[in-house]
Amino acid sequence: MPTQVTNYQCPACTGPLHFSAETGKLVCDYCDSRFEVEEVEALYRERQDKADAKADAAAAAPKQSRDSRGSHPVPAETGKS
Repeated sequence: MPTQVTNYQCPACTGPLHFSAETGKLVCDYCDSRFEVEEVEALYRERQDKADAKADAAAAAPKQSRDSRGSHPVPAETGKS
């Protein structure tokens, strides 16, 4: 018997999905869309892989200056009026 519970959101409307024992599919509580469990799990894996790749790319990118205007020297005050 499975011991892990996973809550999925509907790919069509983001509503909660529940497992229907009658059909063996995940059914949306709101839009009544029906999905194979493997289909939804593959979609979630794909989204996670994209998020991981984006995070890896961001971590590998060189750090940029917080000053988006660049670093320009500021002229010193001359004290003359």
